[in-house]
Amino acid sequence: MSDVDGTVAGMIHVFEMAERKAKEDEEMDPILKPYDEFELPGIYYVSGIAFYPELRG
Repeated sequence: MSDVDGTVAGMIHVFEMAERKAKEDEEMDPILKPYDEFELPGIYYVSGIAFYPELRG
């Protein structure tokens, strides 16, 4: 949550990446492969950022 002079300006939604147990026979879509490489246990994934237009900048 972010504020400007006590008024809510926006927020960032994140969640912690959990350890994923890949199956031996699981095929990764080649388009999604680069994203999969960033999904490391313990890091935070930013899933959304939103700010009121009048408070951007």
